[in-house]
Amino acid sequence: LLVAESRAAIMALEDILKSAPVQIQITPRHYFATGVYLREITIPKGVTLTGRIHVTNHYCILSQGEVLVYDAGKTTRIKAPATVLSTFGAKRAIHAIEEAVWTNVHTNPNNIVDLDELERILTVGSYAELDAKGVE
Repeated sequence: LLVAESRAAIMALEDILKSAPVQIQITPRHYFATGVYLREITIPKGVTLTGRIHVTNHYCILSQGEVLVYDAGKTTRIKAPATVLSTFGAKRAIHAIEEAVWTNVHTNPNNIVDLDELERILTVGSYAELDAKGVE
């Protein structure tokens, strides 16, 4: 029941954010090394956002700032520097208490650099897609 409630809460928040009259454009930065892909964003102070649903276990690094993170039914306050484990099925809402830099660190064994392909491999757009994949 907690999983269903958590999923519903984050999707409801995402719907509210999408309908807000002002939308902030956040442009990710992408870094590649042999076998590794990093996706980094800067979240302006006061901004709340939601991420995609991840289908891999990987790490996230908060290298600057302070955020509130809602994930799996709970909210955690995180201050940089911090490293967070992201697990299969994670979808977070993040609110920047102060400007923050958040980086997802993914394995990339085939050294893919096509960003659309990486998004298809590493994330899904809905919980129905996630449930169809099963547990990693």
